Amino acid sequence: MSVADGKVRYQGDASVNMSGTITPAGAVKVDIRLGDKGANGTGRLSGNAGRGTWRGTGPNASCAGRWEAERR
Repeated sequence: MSVADGKVRYQGDASVNMSGTITPAGAVKVDIRLGDKGANGTGRLSGNAGRGTWRGTGPNASCAGRWEAERR
């Protein structure tokens, strides 16, 4: 996954559909889909790091958690 020009990009498995945006103020919004499963994430980036939360759903269950990121 990479971020460029305020857009989240994913160059991995073609069956995964990932989209997202990051505002100039650092607000993050991401959507990930794989068949009937998916997850949404929100958060904030500031400087060289960021954090937020995500929530996922599938045909039989749901889950949630936190994410952290750093610039490399």
